[in-house]
Amino acid sequence: MNIFIRKIILMNNISGLYRVRLCNQGIWQVVTIDDMLPVSTSNSLVFSRSKKKQLFAPLIEKALAKMHGSYMTLKSGMSIYVF
Repeated sequence: MNIFIRKIILMNNISGLYRVRLCNQGIWQVVTIDDMLPVSTSNSLVFSRSKKKQLFAPLIEKALAKMHGSYMTLKSGMSIYVF
């Protein structure tokens, strides 16, 4: 895992939980999320995906959604449009 990603996604000793470090309005916060990601009926991720099937993008997006209330609060369901 990339050194920058390791500074953002903090592994937990408890299986299935991740702690994600995010900056919200200049204040760094740690958000705890589980590994249950939203999938479609065809079993593919509904929101964020990565070409190499890496897990960091959907985990960061899930943490952003939790921080802001839901996936729908991320404009158009995309984490790049949080504001």
